[in-house]
Amino acid sequence: MKKIKNYDIAILLFSLLVFSLGIGWIYSKSSTSNDKKASKTKQDKTSQKKEEQPIKTTVKVAPKAPEPPKEIIFKKSDIPKKEKLLTIAEMMDYIQEWASESGVPKIITFLKSVCPKDKLIEMVNEIIKKHAQELTRKNKIKLILSLANFYTKDKNIQNKLFEIISQDETVEQGDTPLVFIAVQLEEIEVIPDMINWYKANVKRRPDLEKRTFEYAAKRDYVKALKKLQEKLPIIDKAYATKLLWILIQSNSGKKSIEFLKNLGADVNYQDPKTKFTILIQAIKNKNLAVVKELVRLGVDVTKPSDNKAVGYPVQNARELELTDIEMFLRSAGAKD
Repeated sequence: MKKIKNYDIAILLFSLLVFSLGIGWIYSKSSTSNDKKASKTKQDKTSQKKEEQPIKTTVKVAPKAPEPPKEIIFKKSDIPKKEKLLTIAEMMDYIQEWASESGVPKIITFLKSVCPKDKLIEMVNEIIKKHAQELTRKNKIKLILSLANFYTKDKNIQNKLFEIISQDETVEQGDTPLVFIAVQLEEIEVIPDMINWYKANVKRRPDLEKRTFEYAAKRDYVKALKKLQEKLPIIDKAYATKLLWILIQSNSGKKSIEFLKNLGADVNYQDPKTKFTILIQAIKNKNLAVVKELVRLGVDVTKPSDNKAVGYPVQNARELELTDIEMFLRSAGAKD
């Protein structure tokens, strides 16, 4: 009985040994497989990292395009309100300090840029009325014609500005003709429009063109004559001769003689009233410079007056004891 127990114990121990060895073998197999799997996984990850790693290059990577800006949505409160239009009174207060000769250009600029078109005529009338003493006639004409020239394409406004001139005698009438002042002020471009408006709208129209030409001729303003003829080409041969006679009678100079001669003026003209020729009138004026200019332009130094009492040019020089003129005329072929 004792022997059997020892044998059972031995079998039990052997069984435990075999079981332990089996467990150890299974574990070792499992561990080796896991190690191989881990190793393979590590290799796969390393390979994947190598594939994901960017290729090194010397070319710079283009910067990313910026994202488009977000749409700006304005609130009603963000939109500026329209500037309040000035009233006539407010504008008059604004230009108050400019109501003088030096300030007129500023007034004109203000009216062109700030004053609404529908208030312009009222403003001009108010300025002329309120500042009648501070502004001279020339100032007023400058103000009106500058604006008329500015509004050339708006005939309604331009015509209303011309109407202001025609209705105000202190502007329209004066010792110096209206159109001549326009020439002086360099407001030449608007002159034809003003003349045409007068012809169409003013029955008592003053003779603006001829009065101006004769004013310029009487004072030997050759520049004004040239500018007037350019814009108002009314001088023909007969009128050129009349202007030349006005010039010689006034004894104001010789600058305009050649210009009028080129327009057809007759330098040998004789006045039907006095029976003086143009040359004899220049001698009567004792003006050697004008006599020389007439001779240069081809006057006949031998032509006498139709009136025998007036006589020849050289005779008039001798009777007036104008030795210098007499000798010059004789040198040019003049005879008694």
